Amino acid sequence: MHRAAREHDMTENDYVSAILAAEIGLTDLVAPIQQEVLPRTA
Repeated sequence: MHRAAREHDMTENDYVSAILAAEIGLTDLVAPIQQEVLPRTA
């Protein structure tokens, strides 16, 4: 992880924060789409 952070000129904390923010954002974005697209099961 340290190397990946360095490759993006970021601290490890900033890198992890960015990954978490992206994950949370994608989850929030995909959840409503899944509710509309996937059939509901009883």
